[in-house]
Amino acid sequence: MNGHRSHDPARTRSVRARLSRLVDRYETSVVFLVMAWTVAFLVRSRLAQAERLTEVANEALLSLLFVVPIMLIAWGALAVADRRFKLGLLGSGDRR
Repeated sequence: MNGHRSHDPARTRSVRARLSRLVDRYETSVVFLVMAWTVAFLVRSRLAQAERLTEVANEALLSLLFVVPIMLIAWGALAVADRRFKLGLLGSGDRR
């Protein structure tokens, strides 16, 4: 035998179901915002270490560092309000 696992359809369905729940649960836009925030933080740190951080770049990257978390908190508050009051703002009405 070559040591590979045999194809298990039940396991494949289970992985697909988990992936589907993950995609449904976490918005792509939220992931993008978190990635943008992380990249801005890293770029600002690297530029500061290399002493190449200009005033304009510093202001731009600092604004990202402050605005993105505020946007994420507001998005979460909006999602809670949407579910609580059934506003229908963030998607279909078949939420659990």
